[in-house]
Amino acid sequence: CKRFIENILPDALYKLQTTKSVFSWSREVQCGIFEMLELFIDLIGTRLRYPPVPIKLLDTLALTFDTTTAFSQKHKHEPLPLRRVYTLKDEFFLRENIGNETFGWLRSLIQRFIAQNGLQNIRLQFEYIDSSNSTKAAMEYNTLLKIFSKCNLCIDAHRFHLIFTRPIRQAIQYLQTQTTSNELKELYETLIDICYKYEIRDEISKLRTLPYSSNVDETLSTFVDSCSETTPLIEVNIEIQKKK
Repeated sequence: CKRFIENILPDALYKLQTTKSVFSWSREVQCGIFEMLELFIDLIGTRLRYPPVPIKLLDTLALTFDTTTAFSQKHKHEPLPLRRVYTLKDEFFLRENIGNETFGWLRSLIQRFIAQNGLQNIRLQFEYIDSSNSTKAAMEYNTLLKIFSKCNLCIDAHRFHLIFTRPIRQAIQYLQTQTTSNELKELYETLIDICYKYEIRDEISKLRTLPYSSNVDETLSTFVDSCSETTPLIEVNIEIQKKK
């Protein structure tokens, strides 16, 4: 069972979402994949309640939430599915108007994740890392932060700030206390990517002081230097319910 969840399932979902053959499959097959992804979200919703961080499963979740995969691109003009109705108290986490590319199926999957206390459980996993002295902390931070790194078109940046600024600062503080390594470099790159996409300016400034910053794109420097305002740290209580 563990081998299926940690190896076979992620590999299968990776192939289904990234192969170019997606564009030629029938509507019935497309809907079948979407329903499989819903079941995967349910699995993640249950597993994420408990430590340790499920690294491989969350890497697959980040892929599922990626707007650039073949599957997401195939369905980028889909509306929200009519039969999937979720009541979310944090209803503003997702953007309502995102232009012509509605990403209705992807947004529905994110809603399903949120409806199962996904945002709150991510925060709890950060708390677990902070208190456990985990030997895999860099990988765990990285996989948690990557979840919403490729779907920023669908996410409201302000709500993202309110919910995830504290965990991001926690990961940066961890980086500041460690010696350089490949795993830490990956974490650094994920942090830079997220902070840039969600315009978390103060944290970009902190990241630029770290020894990994020599390869930071000049665009990031221009972005930070042109902004003087700060991002407030606000504690948010996340209460989410799913309509049955």
